[in-house]
Amino acid sequence: MYGSNGYVGKSIIENGVKNLSGEEKVGNLYCLNDYAEVFTRESEDKHFELAENISRLNVYIEMFVGQDEDKQFELMKQLVDKDGFTHMSCTGRGCAKTDYFTKAGLDYIFAFTYAIREGREYCLPIIMDVEFAKRHYMKDGKFDKIIRLNGHSNKNSELTPVMDYNGKKNVKVHRVYMKELGYNIEGLQIDHLSHCQGAITELMLRPCTNDENQLNKVGVEIEGKSDYEYNALQDFRFSFWIPFLCFILGVVSFDDMTKLKEMEIAIKKKKFAMNWLSY
Repeated sequence: MYGSNGYVGKSIIENGVKNLSGEEKVGNLYCLNDYAEVFTRESEDKHFELAENISRLNVYIEMFVGQDEDKQFELMKQLVDKDGFTHMSCTGRGCAKTDYFTKAGLDYIFAFTYAIREGREYCLPIIMDVEFAKRHYMKDGKFDKIIRLNGHSNKNSELTPVMDYNGKKNVKVHRVYMKELGYNIEGLQIDHLSHCQGAITELMLRPCTNDENQLNKVGVEIEGKSDYEYNALQDFRFSFWIPFLCFILGVVSFDDMTKLKEMEIAIKKKKFAMNWLSY
């Protein structure tokens, strides 16, 4: 599998995982297999660099995979605190609140915005273009308003960030963002490639027709191929830690986000099988 030049990188990673528990090895060795072709394409002097990067990602895989949303949010907060982000908070009506995390030189801001619905607190993680955040949520270098949420749901992921814009109330933030980027969105919808309402970045949004938007849903069957067809490897609704690693911590490339999602799915399937066989 590893080719004639693959054994250096293979041995580096295997030595790094040999002392891990069984479940931890599943994730690490799956990562090894996933990157096997990368090793065969590169010269041996590149193998140490490649292996170091893969081992570094496995730290996050072990940290996040299998955790519920609340635990994922807690871990993300710990990571930005550890990485030296500045933390600012704004409060609004009805116990609404937004915790902002920023870092000099970063193209995006990270936030958790909270809302109360029928006595229950909901939280939506946000990744937002920093220039857009400065225009709409900051004054004199400080955040002065919350990111409001609209909608009623029993799921965090189905609440939508909204804002007042050009005299209109509760305009969806992602529509304002795409319009200000210069996209013609008149009569069009905005498709969330990542299925994350809190991802306000150009790479994770695109204008589309209603028909195209409907294709990007779980269980929709289509004839032929479409760029808008649902792809489970791009669905980060309950894996927001993956775009977080990309846009906020910068430890994963945009293209590698789908690889991390594939690893997460494989590890969860393996754990499910192990649990099922134990009954």
